[in-house]
Amino acid sequence: MRFNKICILLSSVLIAVFSCTKEKSYELDKTAARGSLQSDIDGTCLPKNVYGNFIAAEAVNSTNYIELQVSVITGGSYFISTDTLNGYYFRGTGNFSAGTNTIKLTAAGTPVAAGTNNFLITFDSTFCYVPVTVLPAGTGQAVFTLQGSGSSCMDAVVNGTYAPGVALTADNKVNIKVDVTAIGTYSITTTAVNGMTFTGIGVLTATGSQVITLTGTGTPSNAETSVVSVSAGNSSCTFSVPVEDPSTFNYFPTTVNSNWTYAIDGDVNDTVRHYVSTETASFGGNVYNVFYQTDGNTTDTAGIFRKSGNEYHSLVDVGALLLDNPLSGDFTFLKDNVTSGTNWTSDAFAGTVGGVPVSIRAKFLITKKDESVTVNGTVYPNTIAVKNTFEVNLSGAGWTDYSAFTGYTITYYSRNIGLIRTEYYDPTGALQQTDDLIKYQVL
Repeated sequence: MRFNKICILLSSVLIAVFSCTKEKSYELDKTAARGSLQSDIDGTCLPKNVYGNFIAAEAVNSTNYIELQVSVITGGSYFISTDTLNGYYFRGTGNFSAGTNTIKLTAAGTPVAAGTNNFLITFDSTFCYVPVTVLPAGTGQAVFTLQGSGSSCMDAVVNGTYAPGVALTADNKVNIKVDVTAIGTYSITTTAVNGMTFTGIGVLTATGSQVITLTGTGTPSNAETSVVSVSAGNSSCTFSVPVEDPSTFNYFPTTVNSNWTYAIDGDVNDTVRHYVSTETASFGGNVYNVFYQTDGNTTDTAGIFRKSGNEYHSLVDVGALLLDNPLSGDFTFLKDNVTSGTNWTSDAFAGTVGGVPVSIRAKFLITKKDESVTVNGTVYPNTIAVKNTFEVNLSGAGWTDYSAFTGYTITYYSRNIGLIRTEYYDPTGALQQTDDLIKYQVL
């Protein structure tokens, strides 16, 4: 079964392009920074990271802070301080430059009670929430051992891009398994290798096999496979981090005869196969590869694509979206060298709908960057997720999000594999259909 017509249209475009607190911002000098925060569909800040253990009746310290990213349009100063909630608050000050910035809000105070506190973060005219979990009073240190096969950490999953001379970000994480015998807090810091260190601070709430996440810091020096050692108590193991040239990465291959088969809503008897044909198309001096799709009965075009450096483009029939007049446009539907929380828009295309002047543009938001995603039982590391919405400008009244009328899509791209999953949401934000990769061949 297929989703409704408007969402099929949107999906073809995306695949073709594929407890309340208040927070105030004050000027520090004559120029205040301007920009926006990004949030997930539930309103939580994207991306966000909460560091340190928050324990009831224990004062927070320098290890307790929040990090999140801000898309800055105009550089300048900022001062953000949340109201006190459950006995503690967060505060940060500094200066932003234009572009994507990471803000650090340091905690102060003493949490009173265990539970989850939702802190409202505001910047300029945007806002989002960061949930912070407070552990029960008296929570002690966990007792656990690292799981490993020989000297290697068992089933270690390395996420993020690692390149010589490029500083690690919050997207650079490693998941390792531990065997917990007593619940509680933990703190792990690895040895430094090739300019990189990985640290994990958190709480283990159950005994048995558990997964903990270590976040990387530092800047890799050399292109190599770096073997990193991690120790906890009397146990130790290693994991390997590939430091590579990002120019070799490809999140949407376009090589002729490469193909991908997707199950609709997980039904392996209801599938569609995408493949790269020998046909090409030209537009604006660029050459595109033509994709086709077939369900075994009918065959249609599945998009027209090209790759340029770290950006991926699609040639789109813009007039088929909302405009009466025929228009073709080049959409950048994916960027593989930006962090989660980064957003951009396509060019604006002008036309009419029923005689009314209207412009349309696509908006894209990276919701995950180089994370592990499980699709149809297979774990795909180094996956980028992109949310696609559309904005309209009627009669010059300003840009408006059109998701309330058309819905939106989220697509997932795995490094050197391609599109692995598409999610279609209706105007209410309810998931209506998924297309999940079940087999592929990249030539």
